[in-house]
Amino acid sequence: MTVLRAEYQASWAPGGPVSRKFVSNTSFEAPMKILALDTATPLASVALLAEGQLVAEAVVRSERGHAGHLLESVRFLLDRAGWGAATPDVFVTTTGPGSFTGLRIGIGTIAGLALAAGRPAAGVSTLAAMAAALGPVGRRLAPLLDAGRGEVFVGLFDGEDPPRLLAPERVLRPAELLRWLPLGTGEPILVFGSGALRYRETLSEAGGGVRVLPNSPPAAAGAGRLAVRLLEGGGSVSELPLAARYLRRADARLPGGLPAHGAEGCDPAA
Repeated sequence: MTVLRAEYQASWAPGGPVSRKFVSNTSFEAPMKILALDTATPLASVALLAEGQLVAEAVVRSERGHAGHLLESVRFLLDRAGWGAATPDVFVTTTGPGSFTGLRIGIGTIAGLALAAGRPAAGVSTLAAMAAALGPVGRRLAPLLDAGRGEVFVGLFDGEDPPRLLAPERVLRPAELLRWLPLGTGEPILVFGSGALRYRETLSEAGGGVRVLPNSPPAAAGAGRLAVRLLEGGGSVSELPLAARYLRRADARLPGGLPAHGAEGCDPAA
């Protein structure tokens, strides 16, 4: 199958929807079409999948954040792939951990798109989506997201299809990460993502226990694949709730400097 890949350069002003929860009990039988997006990682992406295969994906680069360009990039990709706004059977996004602002944008956008199309929306772990995007490599994977404040978000996965979580997702300092990872057992753990690049020097102290990958694929396609695996196996969208998952208190503040009530995310750029 030919895959359309595109890069959409955004230049307009930011501004986007507010997070809303949208859960459906609908179940599906293959084949199905999925629109997936990721705004929880530094590199925003949108992907279209059909019958479990990637049809098209777009990586969006903007210096103004994800909000201002996300809907335009979705429209751009749908048009290039020949899909209508209501063509996808399910709308999927990453729901954390990740940037507090990015999660609000992604969840709000996917909920709005699904509502307008009359389709269900679903959410998956950002770290699991990163692992799934890398593919079934048969090696243990540790996707790392820069969490700001000298910390990283991390999960440990088995590198199969779909990736299975081997240890609970955590937020750790790089030195703590080296003690947490099961080093010295089997082949080196593949570490990748914005956190791996930022703390490459510290990770090198693990010697042959880890291998830092220089690049990681966009996470939207991985999010779509995770949803496909569950739904094709007879699962329900209700098992993939569209609700943000945070691993620590947010850096977000209300006017006057007060912390946002109930917020538990982070913004690495802060």
